[in-house]
Amino acid sequence: MFDVLFLLGTTPNYNAPAITRELIDRLLAAFASAPESTLPATPIDSLREFLKRHEGRYLVCEG
Repeated sequence: MFDVLFLLGTTPNYNAPAITRELIDRLLAAFASAPESTLPATPIDSLREFLKRHEGRYLVCEG
C-alpha cells in the first residue's frame, strides 16, 4: 500500500486511491521494470488479474 502511495505521490485530504485503469497500467509497468530480486514475487499475470478484478475499489491499509 505504501509503495502505491509513493508511486502516486501524496494523496490530497488523505483519500485512499481507487484502482483505476491508469493505476493498473502504472503498477504493471513498475512491476515489470523492477530488477530481479532474490525474494519470490507473484507472477505479473496474477497481479494483473487481481487488479482488474478489483478495479473501481479503493486501496486501504491498516495502520
